[in-house]
Amino acid sequence: MNKKSLLSALLAAILIGLFSASFRCFSIVKAATEVSDIISSDTIWTRANSPYNVTGKVLIDTAVTVTFEADAVVNLNGHDIRVNGTLIIQPGATLNMGVTGTSVGSIRVNGALSARGTSTSPIHFNGAAYHWSSLFVPPTLSSVTFAGSSMAWTEQTGSGCILENAVMDKTGVVISNSIKCSNNQFSDAGISVAGGHL
Repeated sequence: MNKKSLLSALLAAILIGLFSASFRCFSIVKAATEVSDIISSDTIWTRANSPYNVTGKVLIDTAVTVTFEADAVVNLNGHDIRVNGTLIIQPGATLNMGVTGTSVGSIRVNGALSARGTSTSPIHFNGAAYHWSSLFVPPTLSSVTFAGSSMAWTEQTGSGCILENAVMDKTGVVISNSIKCSNNQFSDAGISVAGGHL
């Protein structure tokens, strides 16, 4: 092999190596952050570390605040989040509640939930429906439930439970205490009031 052929082969090998290395850099897929069990200290679920995959029941302990950062993605995968402390959901966050036909996922609020989207950046609750074997039984949907023990909304202090500028797809809202609920969109779901008022 002459010098010219050897140089051409070497140059081709270098270019192939560079192309291969740059291709690997662009094909990196970030792993999800897995969460379950009891959350006992204040935590922020960031957009940068999302998606968050809930792999079992989650309990937000009393006096603990968990924040879903703006534009973060949380996949409940049909599991439940119980809020004994405070859950803050910022604008643009997406909660994929469940898997249709398998498990629906829910959030039960015994403490406080502040889910305040904006008109241009709503919060999305993407629910699921579980259909029973009978056609006469309505499907079970994903849900956000405000228990009687949840913190009532107080306009003067701007504190308590609020659901504002949210898109509720196959995700019902069950209310047993007074909350503020405004500018929400419901698709294949609705509101059930067992106590308190809107």
